Amino acid sequence: MNRERALGSLAVMLALALPWNEALSAQTAEKAWTIDVPLGKSPTLRVENVLGSVEIRGSSDRTRARVEIQVLAEAKTAEEAARLAGAVVVDSASGEAKPGVLVFLPPDVASVRLPREGKNPVTRWVGSLFHRSADVEVAGGGRPVRIVTDRKAPGLAVRLVVAVPYDARVSVRQGVGSIRVEAARGTFSLENRDGRVDVSSVFGSVAIDAAASDVGVTLFQGADLHVRTTTGSVELLEVRCRNVRIQTTTGGVLGSALAADEASVTTGTGNVKLTGLEPRTAEIRTDQGAVDLAVRIAGMRKAVIDSAAGDVVLRVSHGLSFDLLARTPSGEVKTLGMSLDAVDKEGNVSRLRHGGGGPSFDVTAGRTLTVRPYDASRFDILVGEVGR
Repeated sequence: MNRERALGSLAVMLALALPWNEALSAQTAEKAWTIDVPLGKSPTLRVENVLGSVEIRGSSDRTRARVEIQVLAEAKTAEEAARLAGAVVVDSASGEAKPGVLVFLPPDVASVRLPREGKNPVTRWVGSLFHRSADVEVAGGGRPVRIVTDRKAPGLAVRLVVAVPYDARVSVRQGVGSIRVEAARGTFSLENRDGRVDVSSVFGSVAIDAAASDVGVTLFQGADLHVRTTTGSVELLEVRCRNVRIQTTTGGVLGSALAADEASVTTGTGNVKLTGLEPRTAEIRTDQGAVDLAVRIAGMRKAVIDSAAGDVVLRVSHGLSFDLLARTPSGEVKTLGMSLDAVDKEGNVSRLRHGGGGPSFDVTAGRTLTVRPYDASRFDILVGEVGR
């Protein structure tokens, strides 16, 4: 019995080791070059990649976009890896109409996976990001290409680093991987099927269609920020603009220091937690998620908060006045460290006021609604430190 058990354990160990050995035996090849794409008087550029990463950076050169290209291929033999890397074509279509940077994979490649060479910059940006979809189809060079995790498929990824003029209009379509826009100014339209999208130190307008990708926006200032995801989460930090619109299906929304004339956040099952919210008007809606808002209301006029099936926590500055219209299943509103004066109550709808009244909160909670001071912890409230 012990001998049979030992043989069985050895067989399991060999089965587990086989994919690792295959990965170790894989051969890689790289190819790198740089191209310039002439631009018109009103700089416009489109960038399309299949698997890998696209990085956009601002440039003072208004006549062209400079593109650094790096291809990483992985196959069973060094010859096949070199053939794959050499067969990748980057079309630098230029002209007044639609200048662009388009990646075409080899015509004989119908499915492709991410190479497993973790030290290479191409995969360092992407390797830990592609984790939701085991098999997806994306558009690549005018034809469908499947992104898979099957080790038998060729490994092939492309990294594009693009320097674009300030105030350019740039559209990026990345099949699977990462998009990063950094230290730039302009109008950006970003689309990614799975992976991650990051926007950092950007001024202008940004629209992101991220599907399963996670999104991070840091130090953004400008006119409009629109983000849409399905399973991807959204994180915002130091955002100041005219209009913010965030929409997710199952992804959560986390933010800090968000100032806008108008702010709209909608989720399906994702939770919403925003600290330092400073819009003139705000609309926060979720079907099943919880909502936790810490609001600076000095410049706010009205906020509508609706969690159809979840809890709502509203944190407001203790010394500021506001009006609250609350709908809860029980008709009650919990307060921690903050007093509310009852104005009117009808069924499960309560009208409340803090101080002399002012900005209005219209809150619907599927479960409980709790109002507490902006920067007080639960411990501070319990030990009576609030308001001293």
